[in-house]
Amino acid sequence: MSPFINRQRRRAAADPKHVSADEEGCPGCSLLSDHVDGARQHFEHNDVSFVAVSRGPIEKLQAYRKRMDWTFRWVSSANSDFNFDYHVSFPKDARERGVYYNFEEVPDPGIDELPGISVFYRDEDGAIYRTYSTYGRGGEMFLGVYDWLDVVPKGRNETKNGNLMDWVRRHDSYEDDGRTRPAALSPVGPAGRAHPETDCCSAAAAASSSARR
Repeated sequence: MSPFINRQRRRAAADPKHVSADEEGCPGCSLLSDHVDGARQHFEHNDVSFVAVSRGPIEKLQAYRKRMDWTFRWVSSANSDFNFDYHVSFPKDARERGVYYNFEEVPDPGIDELPGISVFYRDEDGAIYRTYSTYGRGGEMFLGVYDWLDVVPKGRNETKNGNLMDWVRRHDSYEDDGRTRPAALSPVGPAGRAHPETDCCSAAAAASSSARR
């Protein structure tokens, strides 16, 4: 069991495998992380702890957390098998044969990291149990922004790829404040850099869909 979970003082710990091996986290994982601190300041008063886990170097994770103005705990699993144990990281030489993700075998997702959220429970004797995990689009239940979009006339309005990557940017990368935006969102991010076609969230959705065809 991961040493990161063993250090939790509470009986339950929510643990999203936030993907950020580079300087920037995936836009979809970043969107989920934007939802954490508002809820965390409440549920941590109700016997629940939260920690994000990534394989990236801790210095890069801390720098990105500071940039995004998050305050939740974030640890690096770079020197452990944690992400591999929970099937959200995949060795490059094994991907071409397919990977085990979301409790099933799926084709090569084309990326080394996919998202996942797990909950662990520590009993009075210190034994730790995994009580819940969700992967792929299962993480959408933690996205309050969708609750707002689901009650407006156009809904989620994801008509290109059918997922949040149609419109989501990191919250510091939108071209304006959203109130006086141009008629169409530009596919280009800050400094003219195009958003990547393959990110962990869209790859996870595609992997789960292809496995069910």
